[in-house]
Amino acid sequence: MKINDHLKLIYNRGSNFGFFIISFILSFFLIQFILSHYIGDLNTHLVILKNYVAAGKWPGNFLYYLTVYLFSFITRSEQLSVAILLGLAVAARVYISLWLINKVLDKKLETFTFTINVFIKLLFALLVLCHSIVLTFNLNQQLYLGTITPNVWHNSTWLFMMPFALLLFYYSYKYLSEGKIDNWLHILILIVINISIKPSFFFCFGLSFPLLCLIRCKFTKVSLVAVLITFLGFLILGLQYLYIYKFDKVLPTFYNNESSKIIFQPFLVWNAFSKNIFFDLMKSISFPILVYILYYKYAKNNLLLKYSLINYIFALLIFVLFAESGPRLFHGNLIWQTYAAAYILFFSSLIVFVTQLNIKKFKFEIRDFVVMAAYLFHIQSGILYLAKIFTLNNYL
Repeated sequence: MKINDHLKLIYNRGSNFGFFIISFILSFFLIQFILSHYIGDLNTHLVILKNYVAAGKWPGNFLYYLTVYLFSFITRSEQLSVAILLGLAVAARVYISLWLINKVLDKKLETFTFTINVFIKLLFALLVLCHSIVLTFNLNQQLYLGTITPNVWHNSTWLFMMPFALLLFYYSYKYLSEGKIDNWLHILILIVINISIKPSFFFCFGLSFPLLCLIRCKFTKVSLVAVLITFLGFLILGLQYLYIYKFDKVLPTFYNNESSKIIFQPFLVWNAFSKNIFFDLMKSISFPILVYILYYKYAKNNLLLKYSLINYIFALLIFVLFAESGPRLFHGNLIWQTYAAAYILFFSSLIVFVTQLNIKKFKFEIRDFVVMAAYLFHIQSGILYLAKIFTLNNYL
């Protein structure tokens, strides 16, 4: 390896770590603020943890709660444990997003100049700020409910799950693109971790991964292994479902011991959240839509974007068609996979966008400016959304 190449490699890894540190510090203070002002589910999840510990039991999605419980022996504070762990989870998501650029981008980052390299990494680091497009500066307006935003800040299990969901998507994408079974163990382990934290992302992954594998690889050993891995995931999910809805005696105490189950109720929950479903959906995924339309010739054959789009469609269908009955009907617990799938769709769309930019020669077309404006609009909307959390102590 040449000295220049070695220095570029050191910079690449060092800059990723720099973004990790910055992301951790900023998200740590944001989570601390949310905790101290009792915004969203973070404190609710702490109450749930305390109730389970008092009963000598664990919830079906135990991994986040167990990690907080064990880490609190070090910090001596459950709230501090949550802030540190979720700050690390957000920072890990940023780091993984940057690490994946070289894994899936057609052009290696080291081939670009220092300035362009930093610019590209900044674009991907800012993914954690993206939000459904906000068309008002009135922060009293509803900015969250009804939209399918790629980021949420008020739910601890979603935040903790996301880096593992991103890794699961990548290793399954690698499995699909290479057509080899080498990554099957990575995928299986990540499936177990995802379900143990929050099963939401597996809902759509468990449909999109084996389907796309069967389409690409037909009825081969590669497809058979993919189906078997997914079946094991659904088996674990089924056991978790039985525990949560049939045998868990602690969780029902939060809902006056009223029972719940999964029911078929098309659009019921989304209609309750949104005044205009189509408009809210368009605001949510303006950037990916423009990428797909304006770079259609390349996008239509890009496996990464195709996979993330199929995954997103399944995530949306689950939310649209099903709901929980009983006291949790309008808690929106079947929406979480859409947020995860949206983040991954944004990531994949950004990969396609950067690939199509003639960034070395600084020769840009009108479509490049249109797509970049849409992406920056999503980031600006995310900043406005955070401003609402800080000024109004409200995430809705």
